[in-house]
Amino acid sequence: MEEKLTIAQLEEKLQQATDEFTKIDWQNRIAFELHHIDAARSTSLAEAAHQKSSDIHYEKGLADSLSILGFHKLQLSDIEQAFEYLLRAIYFYKKTGAQKEISFPLYILGITHSRLSNYEKALDLFLESQKISAAFGDKAQEAKTLINMARIYSYFKDLPTAIQYALQSLAYARELKDQEQERYTLMVTGMIYLNANDFEHSIQYFNESIQIPALNGELGNHITYSRIAKWHEKQGQYDIALQHYEKLLNTAIRIKHTYVQVVTMIDMGSCYKKIHRLQEAKRMLQEAFVIAQSKDYKGLLLDIHKEFCDIFKAEQNYTEAFAHLEQVHALKEEVYNSETAARIKNILVINQLESAAKDAEIERLRNVELKNANDELDRTNKELTETIDELTRVRISKFATSLTLLVAIGLFILSEGLLDPIVDSYSQNVWINLASKLMIALLLKPIETFFEKLLLSYAAKRKKENKKIFPWLRS
Repeated sequence: MEEKLTIAQLEEKLQQATDEFTKIDWQNRIAFELHHIDAARSTSLAEAAHQKSSDIHYEKGLADSLSILGFHKLQLSDIEQAFEYLLRAIYFYKKTGAQKEISFPLYILGITHSRLSNYEKALDLFLESQKISAAFGDKAQEAKTLINMARIYSYFKDLPTAIQYALQSLAYARELKDQEQERYTLMVTGMIYLNANDFEHSIQYFNESIQIPALNGELGNHITYSRIAKWHEKQGQYDIALQHYEKLLNTAIRIKHTYVQVVTMIDMGSCYKKIHRLQEAKRMLQEAFVIAQSKDYKGLLLDIHKEFCDIFKAEQNYTEAFAHLEQVHALKEEVYNSETAARIKNILVINQLESAAKDAEIERLRNVELKNANDELDRTNKELTETIDELTRVRISKFATSLTLLVAIGLFILSEGLLDPIVDSYSQNVWINLASKLMIALLLKPIETFFEKLLLSYAAKRKKENKKIFPWLRS
């Protein structure tokens, strides 16, 4: 299992790194560890790592940084850029053979599709990510993927499967002593039970969740607090619900988180409406309206007008109720058209990017196949050339032997017809004749070697000139 280091330890490793590749790896590692708790610094580190990786053509560094940047683009609702970064990250991971790391961008792609309500596609991506994480024993990533799979099955109203994945994720988080993942998993499990109207189990998990401090500041548990308030509303315990909303509202105001502030004020207005404290409801909704209008929170403005419409109907002020109803329809059409256009654009972009990624992968595979075929052809040509060269050497050797045999016959005839009579006329010593025969025999091998080298040199010259070596030579 990879050693779990603190941010300070990772910073120290970065400072100690001596080469650019190692520095990029540590930058990306720090950016990844910070991606849920310090988005600004995580983004800055990933962007720096991406630039350096581009400069030195470090594809593993590119893949890591693109994965993290894809996550941050998703958090900023830049779906188009998120998809582009994540698909490029997967491409580089596949190109470098880094199989384990692919699970993270697949997981983020799953979340992206989930936000677009493409739940079946999201589930496919989560399953693919989970299988890779399980194969490499990466329980930290698997825990994140499993809880998101649980959310998808909750949308499908499959409570047993949703709870099964949620509890498996919780077990991994506790085994790894990952408190942030444990806190989040407890919160989501509570939401799953709440959506199934299992109030007893939902409040149990919500209460366990808020006992764990959130790493990303005071609003880390804001979703849990709002769900607990909703739980008390469903139980008819409106005063307790309002206490939770009040606590969350004060936190949002203190840290100047206007979106959560407006959402909480709308929830409080709705709660006041249910217990017929209509003046307090209108006051809270009016304050929310002023902020939402200044920030152009169209979706929240729609919710505010709905609440006002219900309140004025309850007061039998139908003129005001109708005016807010008209605003509801106008905003609903505007929001719907905007969301539909954005969704269509995102789906088109997704299809284009996925198609481009597939085309790139097909092209890569074609290039691999072509390279393999060329390599095989080169090997075959080399073997064929070696075979031809060997056959040529054999033929030349045979021809050199034949020439040597002819020379031997000539020397023997010369010896018998010319040299022997001369020797006999001067001496009757038989050993002199034998010595001459022995001399001829000893000369045969050097003569054969001379012919062979001469013919091989000639053959090499003819081959270089791309001419037939010995047109008259046959095997």
